[in-house]
Amino acid sequence: GGEDLMSEYLHSLQFTLSSLGLAKGLNMELNLYYNMVKNLVYSENLYISNAGKQSSIGAELSTSYQTGKLLLNANASLQRLLDFEYFSARDHDVSNIPSLTADVTVSYRFLKQLSLHANLSYIGKQISFYEMMGAEGYVSRWIDINPYAILRIGATFNYKALELNFNVHNLTNKKYEQGGSSIAPIRQQGLWLMADIAYKF
Repeated sequence: GGEDLMSEYLHSLQFTLSSLGLAKGLNMELNLYYNMVKNLVYSENLYISNAGKQSSIGAELSTSYQTGKLLLNANASLQRLLDFEYFSARDHDVSNIPSLTADVTVSYRFLKQLSLHANLSYIGKQISFYEMMGAEGYVSRWIDINPYAILRIGATFNYKALELNFNVHNLTNKKYEQGGSSIAPIRQQGLWLMADIAYKF
């Protein structure tokens, strides 16, 4: 099957509240939404159809604050699955997509040429569907992926047309996994460093 497939459709209703200059240097935006997706492509063995559908609600909050040499950006996202059919999900959670995420970035310019920055990302609990053909036959089950937080720090130095960047990712060497297109969640990269030099001609 598959020759009669139709386009997938997304129907979205959003309500946004914005406040610019709520306080000196502070901006906030709140977005509430309802999404309904129909005609999702669903594959079972060799048959492909538009049997899938799902609906969800969610909220997104973004904030920025600047004072002097300090800049702070923060955002958080929460979603809840309401209904689904022929879709990779369990209860109110979508497979490999966290219901709750949050991110905070802080930067501070010490000198005209030097700025430091830090970022903390939080990824909430996730579910992932594991399936594999093994020696004992076909195995399939849901796996719960624990929430985790990743810390990054870095510095940028500018001198005329020269720019130097140094970043430390996953500073605490957090061990965590992420699902996706693989048959099971995959261990992600631990502590790593990156430096680069750029020159603007």
